[in-house]
Order: sequence, then C-alpha cells, then structure tokens
Amino acid sequence: MGKWRSWNSLTEAQKVFVTNNLGINPPKQVFDRRKLIWPILIGFFFLCIIISVVTSPYRSSNGTSGTEPQGLTSLFEYKLAVLNKGSVVDWNDPTITEFKRILDHLARECPESRDRIADMIVNTHSILREEKGIRLSLLKVARDLQAAVPPETNKAVTFAEVTTVYPMLVGKE
Repeated sequence: MGKWRSWNSLTEAQKVFVTNNLGINPPKQVFDRRKLIWPILIGFFFLCIIISVVTSPYRSSNGTSGTEPQGLTSLFEYKLAVLNKGSVVDWNDPTITEFKRILDHLARECPESRDRIADMIVNTHSILREEKGIRLSLLKVARDLQAAVPPETNKAVTFAEVTTVYPMLVGKE
C-alpha cells in the first residue's frame, strides 16, 4: 500500500526516469479495502430501506404484525369471534367488526366495562347451551342482548339484569 502511494506521488516525468534509468517497475496495484467502506454502508442502508418497505404492510403502528389487533379492545372482539366460530379466525373477519359494534353499543348504554360485558355474553351463551339445551351462536346471543338494550338508555339498565332475564325469555319461545 505504501509503495503504491509513493509511486502515485511521483510526477509523470519522475515515473519515466525511475522506470528507464533505475530499472524500477511500478508496483503492482494493491486493492485498498478502505474504499469499500462507503459502498458497503450505502448498500446496507438501502437494504434496510427495502426490508422496511417490504415488511411494512405486515406491521402496525405499535410494531406488531398487521394481522394482529391494534389494542386491547380488539382482543375482546377477536376472542368472541373465535368462540363464535369455534376455531381461529382472521383478524379481518367481519364477525370481529360485528362484535366490536355490539360491545361499543353496550359499553355506551350500560355501566359495566367492555370485558365484563363480553364475559356476561359468553356466560349467557353457556347457560343457554348447557342448562337450557338451546343451541344459538354466540353472535346471535350478542345481537339479541344488544337489541334488549335500546339506544339512549344512559346506563339506566345494567347489563347483568338483561343477561339474567334473557335465558328465561328465550326458553319460553
């Protein structure tokens, strides 16, 4: 490396003089590894950008994959959809949206929390199936319970009251 630098520091006339009069040939060019640093860094940078662009459709704002829920509230709807279907469902399944709509309505109109409401829907479904022998889908039970709590109730009715009466009314049909 030093020989090459020294050779390159000579002028053309000096190079001709050294070659012709002293019989010294130019040194063989040695590859300078330091010249690779910038191309490697730039290549690595573009590779990171490409990976980021390719994987971005599968990532949500919180760093998880795009097939997962955005928050805890989505988890309740997803669990209800899984229980309704009896197997794993895709995060884009329309029943998740339907359960979200139902839970939103009931959380607005009843004093209980979303997780408590979801638990009461599942418990009501279990009571119908196990004690009454009535086979309804979980989504049907949730829709019926939602219909039993009209809009603008302003938390005057507890959801526990509705879920207590519902199995008795369904059993009479």
